[in-house]
Amino acid sequence: DATVPEIFRPCTWKGRTMLGCMCTAILLDPVWLVTSQFYCERPACTHLLRVEPTSMAGRGDLHEKKISDHVQRATAEQLVGPDWGLNFELVDTINSDPQGMSDKVYRALRTALLKPNVQTQLLAITLLEACVKNCVPFFYQQLIYSDLWQEILRAGDAFRNWDPEVRDRALGLIEDFAKGLPLPAYKDAYDSLLDRGVDFPVRPQSADAGSAPYYTPPPMPAAVAATQGISPEDRAAIAAAVADLE
Repeated sequence: DATVPEIFRPCTWKGRTMLGCMCTAILLDPVWLVTSQFYCERPACTHLLRVEPTSMAGRGDLHEKKISDHVQRATAEQLVGPDWGLNFELVDTINSDPQGMSDKVYRALRTALLKPNVQTQLLAITLLEACVKNCVPFFYQQLIYSDLWQEILRAGDAFRNWDPEVRDRALGLIEDFAKGLPLPAYKDAYDSLLDRGVDFPVRPQSADAGSAPYYTPPPMPAAVAATQGISPEDRAAIAAAVADLE
């Protein structure tokens, strides 16, 4: 058999880019095609319509883009210091949906931390600390498993070519989390770096100095707190059981 030609007919319909066979008026919306290949539906036609990966561009997670744009503005190199308005807007966004937003924030902050600009890196660390100190526990509990936290821990690597100020801020953050957060994994990470001989910066005030607590999560209604860590299915079952009792 001869090689099946790939025929395209680009067209715009309702703002969407469509693909269709040259021999028929049928147009196929690539958004709804889940396979990489699709044949013309006309019985006598053997033309192969192929949906290129670029046809799916622009359909990313809108929330992901919103978070990414927010973090970019909060860590812009033009800023002379932290924009606390933007920082606490992000805190509020996380607290409104910690399970849905936390991973997106980790990814956006890691991207900022990896940019070759000292000011952006410092602002990213400041923003991360603000989120950890003021978000619900879910945020710091899941941070320990993220690529962002692994990037922070690399501040202890001798080969890591970070600016000295950025390195000291990252190491200081590790120490503060170890001493100020009620999660043993952070202390284990800190102790591991100490065992490797990493020199932590000497700071005028440590995380445990003074009477103010390091971690100050927002107040949470008792009904919400009671369901933290419970799956949606279990929550529905609890709600049904309560309804039966009423």
